Amino acid sequence: MKRRLILGLVVTLLAGMAAFAAGAVRANPSGLFISSQSCAADGTVDAFLNWTPDSSGQQFVDLTARNDNFSTAYATGGPFNVSLTRANLNRLQPSTTYYARVRTHIGSNILFSSTLAFTTMSCTGGGGSGGSSVSPPSNLQAAALSATSARFQWVPGNNNFFFCLDFARSVSDLLSLQGSWRNSGCGNTGNSHVVSNMTCGATYYARVWTAAGGGLYSARTQVTTFPCTSAISAPTNLQVVFETMTTARLDWAPGLDNRWFCVDTAKSRSDLLSYSGTWRNHACWTSASQVTVGGLTCDTLYYWRVYAWNPITNIHSDVSTFHTDDCDDTLVEAPIDDVDVEKVGSNYLATIVAVLSNECHSFASYQVQRSGNVVDITILNSVADEDPCAEVTDTYELTINLGSSFTPGVTYTVVVNDDESDAFLATP
Repeated sequence: MKRRLILGLVVTLLAGMAAFAAGAVRANPSGLFISSQSCAADGTVDAFLNWTPDSSGQQFVDLTARNDNFSTAYATGGPFNVSLTRANLNRLQPSTTYYARVRTHIGSNILFSSTLAFTTMSCTGGGGSGGSSVSPPSNLQAAALSATSARFQWVPGNNNFFFCLDFARSVSDLLSLQGSWRNSGCGNTGNSHVVSNMTCGATYYARVWTAAGGGLYSARTQVTTFPCTSAISAPTNLQVVFETMTTARLDWAPGLDNRWFCVDTAKSRSDLLSYSGTWRNHACWTSASQVTVGGLTCDTLYYWRVYAWNPITNIHSDVSTFHTDDCDDTLVEAPIDDVDVEKVGSNYLATIVAVLSNECHSFASYQVQRSGNVVDITILNSVADEDPCAEVTDTYELTINLGSSFTPGVTYTVVVNDDESDAFLATP
């Protein structure tokens, strides 16, 4: 029997996700060790558990004070990211032996690490770090430098030897090390740090962590970045790089402060401007200024324009046109070289590298279908009726918007042409 959340298990460090080659032998989570311990103000112990992940499924950490191979009540933390390598075990009793393990869930299969036994430190007198003379950083101050950066400065505590700045868009994210939480400048030995790539006009909450005493935090502070500019100009120089029966590669020059783009197409100008009838949008949330639009009708005149926006405002380009090729090619499924899924804003984008087997092949179209936790994408190449075809292999890249309707905490798999796939864990 297990009892959830008896102890707080808090994510503190995410490692890069390891690629899992087809046919490779899976290794269980391994290498468990306690990297540090410290006494909390209430006399309990905080400890950091480290391990090497299997990197192929959601992870959980089990903890018990009974040496019974986890057959009776134990605490569980998770689910955690597939690549998590460190968790904080807090509110442990001092001078007590605990048993910990990490398990990885891959579908209906579960991989278990070996069990690690460790004994917590003594916290006689409460607080501190086992009697060492340490104290947390203090007097944390913050000042916005621009719409996307801020400077943080603090007074080091006793025996502080390096620092890391934590910041987040909410206090709860900051304290739980989740959601919008980020850290920056880790390993800094000074008493100040500038954070860049922040969101304009946003309020951030921050605190400084030091490695002293096994890990201590300063008090919190907050800062609001400069307001976002509302100035924006439309994309220009709309061009067609190439056309096939069912696709077109479109290119444009970004305007002032264009952050994201979406391409609108329609079979008439009125449909395009009224968002009705044959109107469709493509590649929304892309930050690239060239996209491949698929799913078009052969031998058809299309009207198109680019929608651009930033966190404050939005704008459309002028309208342009292109004409798809005649309806005389054969369609085949494209070989797939790579599939990657990432979250941009609130949407998940699949970036796919497909193959052109020879010079008679060109990208034609794609279709997206979803069933439960699986997203199936079909990518088609058109094959021109020419002979001979130069045997030159090439690749092209597509970015497909999968939308935002995914349940947080659930793992989804994106499969392309039944050839290559990638899995992602949906987040809030």
